[in-house]
Amino acid sequence: MKSLEKRLKMDGYVDRDNPHIFHQDYWALRAVRQTVVDFTLQYRTELKGQRALDFGAGNSPYVAHFNAINCELLHADLAPVNREVLRIGRDGRVPVEDGSMAAVLSIQVLEHVPDVQAYLREALRMLRPGGVFLLTTHGAWHYHPFPTDMRRWTVDGLPYECEVAGFKVEKVITAVGILACATHLRSHVVGRILQRVPVLRWLRLLVYFLANVRMGIEDFVMPQRAMKWHPQLVMLFARKHWLKPIQKGMDREIYEKYWEPNQAWSPSNFPFYPFERKLVERIGASGDTCLDYGCGDARRYGQILQTMGFDYRGFDISQTAVRQAVALGVKVSLLNPDGTTSLAENSCDLAICFEVFEHLLEPHRALSEIRRVLKPGGYLICSVPNAAYFARRIEFLFTGFLNPKGDPTIERSAPWRDPHIRFFSAGTLRRFLSSEGFTEVKISGSPFTLDFLLTWLPVACAGSRAEPTLRRLLNSLSWLGEWFPSLFGRRLLGLARKRRPSNGLASPRSSGSCAKNL
Repeated sequence: MKSLEKRLKMDGYVDRDNPHIFHQDYWALRAVRQTVVDFTLQYRTELKGQRALDFGAGNSPYVAHFNAINCELLHADLAPVNREVLRIGRDGRVPVEDGSMAAVLSIQVLEHVPDVQAYLREALRMLRPGGVFLLTTHGAWHYHPFPTDMRRWTVDGLPYECEVAGFKVEKVITAVGILACATHLRSHVVGRILQRVPVLRWLRLLVYFLANVRMGIEDFVMPQRAMKWHPQLVMLFARKHWLKPIQKGMDREIYEKYWEPNQAWSPSNFPFYPFERKLVERIGASGDTCLDYGCGDARRYGQILQTMGFDYRGFDISQTAVRQAVALGVKVSLLNPDGTTSLAENSCDLAICFEVFEHLLEPHRALSEIRRVLKPGGYLICSVPNAAYFARRIEFLFTGFLNPKGDPTIERSAPWRDPHIRFFSAGTLRRFLSSEGFTEVKISGSPFTLDFLLTWLPVACAGSRAEPTLRRLLNSLSWLGEWFPSLFGRRLLGLARKRRPSNGLASPRSSGSCAKNL
């Protein structure tokens, strides 16, 4: 009995990979083990023959599951138990190279970490691009300092922290629902009381056994949708974003052609549309740091935004465009070959990306970079042509021709050479922005107008008295583009926000007013 009592005395003596039902944490440890098994099975093809790291390993109880898929699991801890365990430095760094791990595990560690973001960023640093991250931690749990016990998590809070650090969360798992959680906490209290009475100490085994059986029944009857209410365990699978090149060498040459001086069409031949400028003025404020992703030569937006008082930071893939922008005195830099900027994470208050996504081979990677540099709570304003505009629908219905609407000199004669290679409707733009973790997504459209009919009417020649009246008449339905962007917005305008902490503090430019203004 004494040896069994010793095994049950503290958490360190239990076999976490094979817990016994007489242990107070059996039901929770069973759920953690199953999550580790599911993780290795889901990613076994990516991990086979690779290296992974258990970040805060302790005695690394789950190494056998990685050995089974031929994955070498390294261990790192603040207090290594032997020479094979890597020592985590006082600065929280592990002595491994950047991007050297196919997977990183964090099993019931995060609640003990003082600086959560520093810990998550270190895990991100060690992962290779596309590497996977397994994170498990506590929701509702008793106080257990090893050596500290800093915090608890919810199904919203844990994914948010990971996304802020730069991960892309793929799956969130909860275990041990609210009924089982209450049973576990009560059994923990009763066990502590019995432990103080030597003659009754052995009754703890019976209490824990009955509690574990009851917890299994309670979780069985608990509806799955209710498992997120105060779970004891919050776990997730996440991935480090891939850093594949957005534009390869050949692609850079394609974008350089936009700026050749003898081009019949130029991306500079467009104004800063009033509906775009109106939203920028409402969302931003003088002094805000503004990223312009795909800014071109900055004639369209950069000069105006600088005069409006923004700390403007433009980036483009074209060397020619960047040289022209710098000659104008605008802060513009060249995008890295992988499409990333030189800006630090969480450094921009506002980002704009007007008429860019439709030109990119992999627009989601550009969107991921924009999200990286935006501060939590920062806004993205973007625009794309509406592939479902009513006139394009009619043309396609009766002719079967889908006009890419990129370069007017070739869009009909050689559409396969048109610079527009991605097409968005209001619905796809909304899903696109949401796919990279943006929230509060709102879609509007450019004002609807029929003024192109003026070119068909003889009375509308330059200087005609009828022209102003006709123009006002043809523009009187502008509200259609704003109210029904899917049909009547020639261009779609998207407003999205990077998730911010749920601390009850409202931003000076709160989302409610901005969404209404859109």
